[in-house]
Amino acid sequence: MRQASIYENQTIDHVITMLQHGHTETVTGSLLCISLEYIEIEAGLPGDPMNLPIHEISWISDRIWIDTMLSAMDAMGLDIKTDMQGLRKWMNNDSFLMTGAAGLLKNTELAELD
Repeated sequence: MRQASIYENQTIDHVITMLQHGHTETVTGSLLCISLEYIEIEAGLPGDPMNLPIHEISWISDRIWIDTMLSAMDAMGLDIKTDMQGLRKWMNNDSFLMTGAAGLLKNTELAELD
């Protein structure tokens, strides 16, 4: 049996924190919710921020706590569903700018547009 790495143990602790506090109105729960909303807004994509394609969103800030946690969860095949609705369209003909731009622009151009 192999010993878990520090990276794996950190991810486990982060997931436990998310499960224990993500739905509460504690300081930690509020910080988690704000972090997810930050990723959601910066990504500019629809859907639950916990299930955004984190490795495909090159234009968001990296090396922030929530990005690191989502990347580690993705690498380990972990998935947490939330009741966050994500960004919504306001009108019938609205679309998400970053969805279309991701197919046309490069990393630095995407970051500048975002």
